[in-house]
Amino acid sequence: MRPKQTICGGAKIPSNPMEAFAELVGGDQNDQIVLPLAADQNDQVVQPSAADQNDQAVQPSTDEIKRAKKRARRMEYLDGKKVQQKIEDTERQMEDMKTDFAGSEKELACLIGKLDQKQKDLERSTGALRLLQQKVEQQNTMINMLQQVLFPGEAEPTNLSAWNNNEARRANN
Repeated sequence: MRPKQTICGGAKIPSNPMEAFAELVGGDQNDQIVLPLAADQNDQVVQPSAADQNDQAVQPSTDEIKRAKKRARRMEYLDGKKVQQKIEDTERQMEDMKTDFAGSEKELACLIGKLDQKQKDLERSTGALRLLQQKVEQQNTMINMLQQVLFPGEAEPTNLSAWNNNEARRANN
């Protein structure tokens, strides 16, 4: 069972070939001829008389009916084919997007892993720097003690830790 009418590209296509034919030859479903309203010079609508309608009502030939039916079937087929093609194109695009998304997720996971590794390396480096700073501080203290023992007459021992702190600040900037 087909739908009542399909709409494609703004044109209504009747599901019944006779409706399509009737629309093509200017009639409605009840085989009544529908004539456009004429307008006179003052743009007033003029209704054609009943006698005029009977004179202009010409039955289409069998060939015209066959051609109209064939055209309606062909249009319906082409519309269905266009819709099917759009569906297939959309499905292909969806598959491409899924593939791209999966690749992006893998790349993201890899980058997150690299970031975690760099953060761990930074923490290790920071810990090693603290240890080295502590050793330098201990060595400076030992140097100051040795200077006081070796050179008891000097008033002020050399302040190497202040010099090292200044050097460390310069290196960080």
